[in-house]
Amino acid sequence: MIATHDLDHRGVRGSPKPSRHSLQMMRRSVVIGVKSGFAAVSKVIATRAALSMIAMASVTSAQAAVVTLTLQKMDISVQPVGKSFSVTLSIQKDQDGNVTIDIPSITQTFKSSKDSPNFSRYNFPTLIPKPTVGDPVTAYSYPQLPHDYPLGGFIDTVDNAIPVEFRPTGGLPITFVVGSVTPGLDYTGYIDNQGRLQFSAPHYFPVGAGKFATLPARVTYAIGKIPEVTLTNFRISLGTSDAAKWDPNDFPNDDPAVGGYRSIHFDFGDFNDPQKGFFNGIYYTTWADNSAALPYNSPDQAYKSYALAKIKVRDFGKKFEIERVVNLSRTPGGENLDPRFTYAEGGVAIDPTNEMNLAVTVQQRKESRIGIVLSRSFDGGKTWTKKLFGLPDPNDPTKPLDPNLPIGGADEHVGFDRFGGLWIIYLTGEDLTTSKLVGRSVP
Repeated sequence: MIATHDLDHRGVRGSPKPSRHSLQMMRRSVVIGVKSGFAAVSKVIATRAALSMIAMASVTSAQAAVVTLTLQKMDISVQPVGKSFSVTLSIQKDQDGNVTIDIPSITQTFKSSKDSPNFSRYNFPTLIPKPTVGDPVTAYSYPQLPHDYPLGGFIDTVDNAIPVEFRPTGGLPITFVVGSVTPGLDYTGYIDNQGRLQFSAPHYFPVGAGKFATLPARVTYAIGKIPEVTLTNFRISLGTSDAAKWDPNDFPNDDPAVGGYRSIHFDFGDFNDPQKGFFNGIYYTTWADNSAALPYNSPDQAYKSYALAKIKVRDFGKKFEIERVVNLSRTPGGENLDPRFTYAEGGVAIDPTNEMNLAVTVQQRKESRIGIVLSRSFDGGKTWTKKLFGLPDPNDPTKPLDPNLPIGGADEHVGFDRFGGLWIIYLTGEDLTTSKLVGRSVP
């Protein structure tokens, strides 16, 4: 970061007369102050001395900076495409936390996503890996991307983000519209609390391949105080969970067909990724549950099902209501799950392009964590379809049932990208695996 001028030390009694450059900067600050609604600047300033005095008062405790960000285009699979480039921003922040960022015009030419290492440039749009002799239709085939799947991506800051003192503090990014040199091709810009500057086409659509050209833009926002959170009506439940009332010797681990005592006592680790399960005032939360209060559970159930609740939040979290509770393990739809296993440690995600489109992944817990359950809903959580993946081949347990998906089941996470692509990441027996199971999330 290069400071344009040291505002904290200007205007001190006995300091030298401001230079012409300093005076120009002061005039600029006054103009910004007027646009930000400063009550102090309410009339035309008649003299240079008066101008200097007002300017000094207006920028007291303010900050200014010139920051050069490093940006790069990311394709639809979140892989970089093309070379990185620099954008230099001029940033001003007044003593009230009002930030003004001037973004210059940007002109770049971007490659197609088919040049990404995640795609075959010879048979686009087929995801890699694929069988060398084609893509035969099987129960575990990768779906071909639609012929009109977007070839672009989005632009993201990959280095030298906006400094902390200028970043917005809200959970949602600041959004703004950037004009294009070609009419009708406006773009959506984002500045988030990580200091990243991003661009996409409107409505979360990708930036197309080819020329990208914008007009200069000015973004203004206020940095608010980080709210203090107070927890009320909170208590720790007494005693142990329902899992503790069974004798572990009644659930031996030497039978690979059942979960065993390790599955009975697996009572922790629900990741839940809460930031992925909240959208437009609706919050989805998940947990492991063997209580009889959960629909489809038996009155005296040992192993845990996986539950989901849909909660409507209003008035900034002051009011909420539970709209629906679902037993994802036992509710009809899709593959049947073995009731002799515990299902736990999962998460839920909402498609940002279609809030009715939901995905939940959960660990199938037996003696070892083998197999992940993917539950999908396309109607906002009313009905669900479930499918197991990451399983071993029954004829050779050392090999995966699906050659494209390694055996796994531990520490999985699920999330949608901004274009509706569903991504799942999990641990295998050897390393970390990332799998994009759906190109565009449709029923």
